[in-house]
This record gives sequence, structure tokens and C-alpha cells, in this order.
Amino acid sequence: VLFVLYVLGMIILVVVVKNRTLDGYRYSDVRRLTRGMDYQARLCGVDEGVEDKPFLFFCRENPVEWWAPSALNLWNPSCVKECPHVNGSLAAIPCLFPEQ
Repeated sequence: VLFVLYVLGMIILVVVVKNRTLDGYRYSDVRRLTRGMDYQARLCGVDEGVEDKPFLFFCRENPVEWWAPSALNLWNPSCVKECPHVNGSLAAIPCLFPEQ
């Protein structure tokens, strides 16, 4: 009985949260849990400007490194159309690097 009440409570919670708005705008987009967000807070594959770029790419911390990176820049990811590969070009991926 307690479990059934718990499940019903969770269903009610999801319905209430999903249907709430803030100043007329919906703020509970569950796609934020399954999609990446780039450095401009755009949802990859969803928001304007990145509709055709569903994947999230983390650039190297040091842009000079060309082999296995020692660290990744986790603060400024970019949305990409496909995962980079050996024959592909990385030039089209906008990465933010600290000025040197």
C-alpha cells in the first residue's frame, strides 16, 4: 500500500512539474537531462542554431596538444554534427581557449 502511494505521488509530481510555467515560459524541459548543453547554454540538437548538431564535444585544455589530451576543457563544450574522427576536420568546432 505504501509503495502504491509513493508511485502515485511520483506520477502527480511529474505531471505538476511538467505542466508548470514561469512568466508564460515552460521551464521544465526534460530533454536537458538527456542532451548536452554547449558553452552558450544551447541544448544540442534542440535549440536554435544547433538543431543539426546533436552531440556534445569537449575540447582539449591545451590547444597545442595533438595526441591524447592531458586534460579536457569541461567548462566550454561545443555542439557538433558528428563525433570527430581521424579523417574529419576539427577546424569547424568552435573551442574556447584561454588567451596566451
